[in-house]
Amino acid sequence: SREWLVRLGGSYGLTTESPSSDNLLLPATATISERPFVHSGGAFAQVERTGGRLNLRLRGSFDRQSFGDVETNGFGTISQDDRNNTLYLLTARVGYETSPALQPFLEASVGTRQFDEAVDRNGNERSSMIGALRGGLAVDFGEKWSGEASVGYRFEDFDDAALSTLAGLTVDGSLVWSPRRLTTFTATAATDFSTATAANEIGSVTYTGQLQWAHDLRPHLSLNASLLGSLRQFDSTGVDETTLQAQAGFEWRFNRNLALIGNVGYETVDSS
Repeated sequence: SREWLVRLGGSYGLTTESPSSDNLLLPATATISERPFVHSGGAFAQVERTGGRLNLRLRGSFDRQSFGDVETNGFGTISQDDRNNTLYLLTARVGYETSPALQPFLEASVGTRQFDEAVDRNGNERSSMIGALRGGLAVDFGEKWSGEASVGYRFEDFDDAALSTLAGLTVDGSLVWSPRRLTTFTATAATDFSTATAANEIGSVTYTGQLQWAHDLRPHLSLNASLLGSLRQFDSTGVDETTLQAQAGFEWRFNRNLALIGNVGYETVDSS
């Protein structure tokens, strides 16, 4: 209807895990003969009301991660089934338009992360309950400025009493500025919580900021460039990992359904 909208979505991704990943738990002298596959996918259903000053949104989702066996030289095949997990989340959002351009909002999430195996190879119970609350402001000044920003708090409480709660401040947002037609600058901020696999480790919180530039050079050709910085904080070890990235690329659109995308970039990672 004019006021109610239903969104449905799904996704699937397939990649391989780097042999240097800190999540691969291997014997000290083991070497990987073949990169293990990582399957990821999920789906969501969302109902939202956008008519009038009061806006409502309710979203349910699940996201699945499945890790393939690790083929090693000298140690055979090592199973990673204890890392397979599914995340279920229910999120409710309430926003109120104080003006056509400004909308403060409040959003709350509850959920659970369930691992296929109740106890992992280290004897830890990693299934958890999740809660989050954030408040922010959405802005819409037409074609020149639009976006939203929020701050909040998120926690993940594990079933295992030996594991402390993974919690932290969250900062999220996206602001799009179009100084002239066919050119946009996008500034984004995101907070991500990652689980761990090492014994008695609870995981990490990563804060990411990115600035992107895009310009439509031709009706079928776009150029882009971006700068990204991230800070990953490991709660139990006190180690911080800083990542800096620079990237430039293009998108050549053959038609509405097919495009060629190319990128070149540089990345540096520092742990301290």
